[in-house]
Amino acid sequence: MGLREFLEFDPISQAAAITTPTMVVHSDGCAFPDQAKKLYEGIKGEKELVWADGNHYDYYDSPVQIDNAVANVTRFFRTHLAEQPAA
Repeated sequence: MGLREFLEFDPISQAAAITTPTMVVHSDGCAFPDQAKKLYEGIKGEKELVWADGNHYDYYDSPVQIDNAVANVTRFFRTHLAEQPAA
């Protein structure tokens, strides 16, 4: 995706098309927190919102924020990607 396409992309308008289990991890200190909440609200499938602390870069550099995000995503994956029985 080029810069122009990135700047023109409107994920909120596409949220209703998301029907697979989805987790949104965000915080007030990250970019566009209100839009993250709108995206979450628009998702039609099973969803979970993890509202944490920190800013955007903390999710790259801060063990506290990274560990929290990883723990939540791991739990979510274990719940929703559990091994399916053989057919």
